[in-house]
Amino acid sequence: MAWFPCNLNSNLGNKPVLLWSNDNISSGNSSYTASIDTTKYDSFIFEYYPYINNKSNAQIGYVNKNKTNAQGFYIAYCYSNTATTRRPVTINSNSIVIGTCLSGSDTDYMKTNNNYLIPAKIYGVNLNF
Repeated sequence: MAWFPCNLNSNLGNKPVLLWSNDNISSGNSSYTASIDTTKYDSFIFEYYPYINNKSNAQIGYVNKNKTNAQGFYIAYCYSNTATTRRPVTINSNSIVIGTCLSGSDTDYMKTNNNYLIPAKIYGVNLNF
């Protein structure tokens, strides 16, 4: 797991806490729902794989639920300089929903392809910037 250049300060300890794991990364679902009490954390770290069954190239994404933009939250992976994939992330008080994966390029606008961005783990942490 990657180390973040910030002060990890949590009443739950100084390490991210594993909240959810996906036991089946060999299939791509249209969405994933993790039943989690999100009120204890201000930030979430997502470990995910770019493609189904690709355990050799784990990626890390981070979301601070108190800081968002007009587009909301996404986990994303750019697999070339013109193509990208993304899954929207919705954080509720009692769950995190990782939505349908959209994949596309400059010439092939975003299409559903749930074989990409397979979430593996979600960690909760309180980050003090």
